[in-house]
Amino acid sequence: MLDFFKRLNQCEEKAALLSLIDPYAVHFILKSRSIPIITDLYEPNNLDLNYPELLSNCSEVEVNISEKEIEMASRTQELMRRGQDF
Repeated sequence: MLDFFKRLNQCEEKAALLSLIDPYAVHFILKSRSIPIITDLYEPNNLDLNYPELLSNCSEVEVNISEKEIEMASRTQELMRRGQDF
């Protein structure tokens, strides 16, 4: 089976199946994915906070995104819209 995945990985077109198989899955992660999304910022402990505490925690969160990362995310979004994301 491992030989099958190895040969499949050598094909010119990427097979979506490989996105589920380690170590090939890493090749399916978009470069723009390094930008944090809302679910990356989720903290279960925040569920127990009252509103002022939650607001205080939120004000401490800082997300730094460079111009290059913004451009890459925009480009990726456009490619995904066209169905050419990989």
